[in-house]
Amino acid sequence: NHLTSDLFEVFYAHSLQDIFCPDGIYTLEIARLSKEVERLTQRKSQQTNVQDDDELQRIQKVVEELRKDQGDQQKRVKQFCEQLQAKSNGFFVSDEVSAQSAMSFFARCVYPRCMQGPDDALYCARFIQLLHQNDTKGFGTLHFLDAMIVALSRSLFGLTESEAACVSILLFETWKLIS
Repeated sequence: NHLTSDLFEVFYAHSLQDIFCPDGIYTLEIARLSKEVERLTQRKSQQTNVQDDDELQRIQKVVEELRKDQGDQQKRVKQFCEQLQAKSNGFFVSDEVSAQSAMSFFARCVYPRCMQGPDDALYCARFIQLLHQNDTKGFGTLHFLDAMIVALSRSLFGLTESEAACVSILLFETWKLIS
C-alpha cells in the first residue's frame, strides 16, 4: 500500500557497482603501482634486465586498465544516479512522508537485502543516502531512521554473527548520513 513496483525494480535490479565507485581505492592502487614503475625504471637505467622490462610492461598495463576501469565505473555510477533521480519521485504511493511507508521500505527492501552480505548492506546504506540526497517525495529520512533503529534493536539478539556484521555496516554507513 505504500511502495510502488518501480522502487522494488530499481532497488533489487542493481548492485553496489551501480551506485558506488571506490575512487580512493583506485587512486591508492594506481599511486602504489606508479611508484613501482618508477622504481623499476630507475633500476632499468642502472642495469639491463629482461625480467624488469617484462615486469615494467605488465605493471604499466595494469595501471592503464585500472584508470580505464575507474572511468567506466564513474560513468556507470553517474548514469545510475541520473536514472534514479528521474524515477525517484515515483517510488512511494503517496507524496506525503509517513512512518508506515518508511517501515514498509525498511521491512520489504532494506532489511532482507542487507542480510545477504556486506556488499548488499553497503548498497542499502548508499541507496538510502541517494534517496535522501534526491529529496524523494514520500521518503522521510528521519522516519526511516526511526523505523530502522526500532526494528534492528528488536532483532539484534536473534542475528547470526555474519548478519550482525552486515547490520553493523548498514548502521555505520547510515550514521555518516546523520553526521
